[in-house]
Amino acid sequence: MTDPLMVPTKYILKELLLTPFSFLKRLLTRGKRKQRPDDEPLPKVIIHLEGGLVQAVYSELELDIQVYDLDMPDFATRQELEEAKTLATDFESRIQDPKQVY
Repeated sequence: MTDPLMVPTKYILKELLLTPFSFLKRLLTRGKRKQRPDDEPLPKVIIHLEGGLVQAVYSELELDIQVYDLDMPDFATRQELEEAKTLATDFESRIQDPKQVY
């Protein structure tokens, strides 16, 4: 039977030998936000709206896009009102950290 610590040790040694700086960078920056340099261009995002609906989202980079439709029907049912309230609360909680860009 092999020592259970041998597998992680082999992995760490392999990573250190192949890419010593990138391994340490990943180890030291885990859980921290990555700062974008000021001279680096922002990723381009294009949102196509038509008929009051989002038809498509185009981006140069892979992004996590979330669309919240907070419009209410003219004659909403009690269930629709509750769902809209829940959706609005979720939306408000999610926009606390990100910066509004437009």
